[in-house]
This record gives sequence, structure tokens and C-alpha cells, in this order.
Amino acid sequence: MFTSTVPSRAGSRRPGPPQASNIPSRHASVAQSPPRTPRIGTTTIPVGSPVSGAQVSRYATPTSTPRQPLRAAHTRISPRGIDVDMDGRSEFSHLSGDGTGSPPTLYVNRPELSVELSSQLPREVQRVLANADFQTEAWSGGIDPETGYGYVVSPSTCFAWNTALTAALYPTCYIFPMPSSVGPSNSNLSPFASLVSYGTAREPGLIVASGSGDVRFWDSIGTGLSGAEHFYSLTLDLSAGEYITGLYRFENLIFVFLTSLGQLFRVTITTSHGKSQLVATPFARSGNNPLARVTSTLFPFLPGSSSAAPGEKAIAAAFGQQKAKQGTDLWVLTEKRVQRWIMSANSWEQLSFECDIRRAVEEEVWRKAAADSNSSQGLQMEFLDIGLRADGQVLILVSYSLAKERRGQEVRTYAIVRLAVQQDIATARAFDVLVYDMTADARPGTTPKMVLMDDASAVMVQFGGAIVVASLAQGTTFRQTLTLKSNQSRTFGCGLSPSEKPENRSTISIIIAGNGLLSFLVNHEKVKDFHADTPTNQLKSTLEQAIFYGSMPENPFLFSLSPRTDGNLDAAACFLSREILKSQSPLMRPVLDTRKQLEERVELLRSLILFINDNGMTGQLSTTGKKTLSSDAEKIVVAYNVWALVNSYPQSLALLVLAIKSYIRSIGELFGEDPTRSFFRNAVDRFEVIFVELFELVKSYASTAQTSHKSILQDVNRIIL
Repeated sequence: MFTSTVPSRAGSRRPGPPQASNIPSRHASVAQSPPRTPRIGTTTIPVGSPVSGAQVSRYATPTSTPRQPLRAAHTRISPRGIDVDMDGRSEFSHLSGDGTGSPPTLYVNRPELSVELSSQLPREVQRVLANADFQTEAWSGGIDPETGYGYVVSPSTCFAWNTALTAALYPTCYIFPMPSSVGPSNSNLSPFASLVSYGTAREPGLIVASGSGDVRFWDSIGTGLSGAEHFYSLTLDLSAGEYITGLYRFENLIFVFLTSLGQLFRVTITTSHGKSQLVATPFARSGNNPLARVTSTLFPFLPGSSSAAPGEKAIAAAFGQQKAKQGTDLWVLTEKRVQRWIMSANSWEQLSFECDIRRAVEEEVWRKAAADSNSSQGLQMEFLDIGLRADGQVLILVSYSLAKERRGQEVRTYAIVRLAVQQDIATARAFDVLVYDMTADARPGTTPKMVLMDDASAVMVQFGGAIVVASLAQGTTFRQTLTLKSNQSRTFGCGLSPSEKPENRSTISIIIAGNGLLSFLVNHEKVKDFHADTPTNQLKSTLEQAIFYGSMPENPFLFSLSPRTDGNLDAAACFLSREILKSQSPLMRPVLDTRKQLEERVELLRSLILFINDNGMTGQLSTTGKKTLSSDAEKIVVAYNVWALVNSYPQSLALLVLAIKSYIRSIGELFGEDPTRSFFRNAVDRFEVIFVELFELVKSYASTAQTSHKSILQDVNRIIL
């Protein structure tokens, strides 16, 4: 790191070499003196540069230096001419997650997708997550966009906080005891929670449930500050071995529970004589019979009283559009079929129809699996989640495998099948593969869930250790898979914020253990315009995300290259290296401090070489590619050291300015009002010509009757050495 003292630009003028008017102008081309090709292999990094150390191999793995977070920024020049970095905002950004009001920390920044730290987790949540055993304990969590609260649930405790208070560095945490799951077989059952919204007039309540069916309700989230000892409770009437598989909020005071045997329960919060109470009633398949609810409650063993086929696990549910008089559609996904219920707030529901979709989905999966692997033997398929489009099409998130394993773990492919369902007929309309060959997450409570955006033209799928954002629109192939670096970390639920202006963007918040609350901002216009570019350009995009954002220690995502990666690594790496060298990369933040700007470019080029090396891809670089990367890195390091030197020796700066101006005159280019800084920012790729100009200046001084030849030679030697 540069340690020399940079003198202030303010103050009296210091003496320097003779002015340009005393030097004979030179207009000869410098093309006759080509730059010397740097040696390949090992190089001595100049002392004082950001990359220090003697005889460091270019492609070895030195000790990594943590980079400072890259933040979106704007710049301006102050009236006094001092370099100033002004805080600004990226296209998607808002208040930062550190509560200071500075620009947000970016972890991913593409035209289609931006990921930033929205806020920190409460201290209590950070401590408990740091010591949690996700391998054996079932955890859950989520974000409720309507109330603005987030929550993380362990088998014993529920933690809730207001995520909307981003100005607070560490939000206030409300802590609630969870009902215990009875029996050793229930130790890995996922706990559930949901906020109870009363509108904006008062703070929300909280309802929680253990996997074994014990439900608790607090009418105010504020009771979590004083022990939360007083609550309302009930126990759902479950059969032996039956457990809760889902909790969904229908309306502010009405919730739907799913079970492993296909039962559905309506749990309603009512008030009697000023006191709240919970009322649970099972769904009846014969909902149009006035006696159905009584029959299903008193005699659940009778035919037609169950919500679904006995033993058929209810996996997920989704609410459709609300119909004023007919109620709201509730779609339920089981292990084999989908059910459409018509549900009303007036304590009734009716099964409209159910359809066996497994065969239609299997046919699509088998067709795709056979095309990908030339074999469909050993195919295993699983339903994971359900979603709806405005036109009535049903989207099913599925996973399937061909009995493949990786390091003893099952490898699965994840896809979305789009179905048109009418009564008892299901027809496949589309098949979109999201992720190929992802290792299945065996940790409890990590079943993948999807969030549909922009009327299902795009989707986000939340895995336990990864997040996938993909386009489902025709004509575009946008896919972004973000994998967590640490196996000890995981995601906890997500929440889609209400539509905001402009309407072609969506914001999804996700809790990540060890990091905080992250905001995923999707630009649907850019996603729809995205087309499969050349593999080399896609490879360049991966390199950009890795070196600009992936090298930050706090970035939770892992960027990597695979030996099977398509594209020309030579072309991608060299093109990006040259963009950084010439300050032309759109991801570079504008910084007016020239020393800091040079230092950042040194670190970026260093990160580029290290990233390629750490992924074992150096062998895919040609000799020319290695020379280009080495040459670019050397030029920026030399420029950094020269700038540090001339700021320590002002007389050398004057001589350097003359050399740069002489070169600019010879080529006829415009470099703005401050050509020296412009050259160091935008023309470092031609830095070798400055030494030619310095040599010409020395010759011109020698031909004049000057007495300061010794000091001039000292200044030139300082710059060259």
C-alpha cells in the first residue's frame, strides 16, 4: 500500500524545470520505438505498490488482500479543486444497509439484476444463527411485505423485527417462545410463522405453529419485548404421524394450514367479549353440503370428509384472483394432483375440482431428461411448489434426477412445468429448466420455493444454499444462479414487495444467515431484452461479477468458472483487462482521487489474474493471453508508483507534465483541462511512450546552456527507476 506523503496542491508555486516554451517541440512519431515486451514468468513488484512482495509468480496464489466494498458513487469537483468522492445511488439503490445513509453495498450488479445489502439482522438473530446447527435442526423464516416485518424461526424460538426501519443499524428484536414438537420423530419438522396484519393503524400480531400442530397467537408483536408469556393457543386435530407442511395467510385474520396427509385447516382469529381466540376447522371436500363441515369435524373417518386423498401429502398452496361474489381460488399441490378450492372469508370453502397432473408432468420431464441424457432409466421426480398466472395456467416447480451422485450426494435438475388445467385434464404448455445438476440440499427446512414476478414472466427460486433468477418469457434465456460461499450459511424465506413505479421492476427481500437482509432488484424490461449472447460475452460477465464484487469478504455469493465453460477465456479476460486499464469498464465507480483510482485498478487486475488461477483455468490461456494480462498489470502498477513518486517530488511532476503534453501534441488528441490526470486515468495502456518523451526532453535540455542538468537527470531517473 502506498505510504508516501502526498503534498497538498494548495500553497505557493514550487520551482521546476524550464517551461515548455524553452524546449524544442518534437512531432516525430513514436512508432519507431516500440515498447519492450515484459518478461513472462516471475516479476518483481515495485515496493510501495498496492501489490507488494518480491518475485511473486503471476499465476501463483498469494495471500489475498480483502478489498473494500464497491459502492455506487457519483463524483463532483469542489469549488476549491480538491478531489471529492460524493455518495450517490445506483440505478436500483436506496438507503444502505448499514443505517448510515451511504450508498448500498452491491454484491451483484447486472443490467437485469442487482443485489444489495438492505439492512443488518438484529444482534440477537446474528448470535443465534452463528451458533445454529442447520444440519440437524429445522429452521424457517420469511419477509412479510404487507407489514414490513421479517422473522426467523428455530424449533424453540421465533425472532421478529421491522425490516422497514433501515435507518437503524441493528433493529429491535421481538422474541417469542415456540411450542415444542412432541416426540423424537418430530425433531426435524419445520416450524412455521406468519404476521397478523391489522393495517397501518397498529403494529401486527404473530401466529406460530410447531410441526406437530400446536398453534400460538400473540395479538401484538410488542409483547415479544417482555417475555411473550401471554398468548392464545390451540392444537390441530392431526392423526398419528401427521405433521404440518405449510402455513398461508388468506386474509388478515384467516390462515390455511396444510398437512402431510393432505388435510387443510382454516384457522380464524376471532374476538369474543373483548378477548381473542383461535378457531380451527378442517376443509370438507363436500363443501356444498350444509352438513359437510359438521360431519367432517365429528366423523373425519367418513368418506368424503377429508381434504385430499388419504396419505397424499399437501406440498404447497397458492391463492388466485379474488372474485367478488364467488370467493377466492385456492390451488393446492399434492404429491399427485392439484386441487382448486373456492374459499370465502365467510367461513366456507368448496372443492371446485381436482386433477391428477403427475402423468402430464412426468411425460414432459421424461421427454426432457431423455433428450439431455439419452437415457430416462432411474428417473425420479418430485413436486416442490406451485404458482399461478393471470391467464389461469398453473406453474409447478419440480426436481428430477437420473440416479446420479456427486461425492455421495444426490444430483438433481430443477425445472418449471407450465400446465393448462381444466377439470380433470392437464396439458403441458411449456418446460423451463432452471438449474442442471445441482446437489440436493439434505438439511431440514430447505425445500426450494419459488416467487413469480411480472405475471410469471420471471421467477426467483430460493434454495437452501443458492438463489436462481430466471426468465420464463419466450425469446429470452436469462439465467442467474447465485450460490452461497459457505456451507454453514443458508437462506430464510423471501418476500416480494408490492408493485412500485416503474412497474417493470420487482424487489424481493431474502434473509441470509451471516449477512443480513438482501434485496434482489429485477429489471423485467432488461430481462425480456436479454438474448443468448456469444458464450465469450457471458464468460466476460462472470469475470466482471467475480472481480468487482466477488472478492469482497462480506459478499455471500461464490463466483466460479468450470472447465466445461463455453467461450474464449483469452478474449474475455484480455478484453476486460484492457477495459480496466483504460478506465472504460461501466462497473468502475467514478473516483476523482487519481491515486485511489489507480489503486483500485491495480487491485482489479490483480483479482482478475487470481480468479482465473484459483479456478484452475490458467492452462486455458494462450501465451499471448498471459502476456497481455501480465503487461496490463505491470503498466497499471508502474503508473501507480510514478503517480506516488511525482506527488512526493513536485519537481518530477512538472517534468512528467511536460512529457505528457509533448506526447499529446505529437498525436493531436484532446485530454481535457487536466491532461496529466486524464492520461493516468484513460491512457495508461500507452504509458511506455512517456519514457520516450522523457528521453527526448533530456536530450533537449542537454542541447541548451542550462546549469540544472544534474537535477533534471535526477528527476528523470526517479521516474524511470
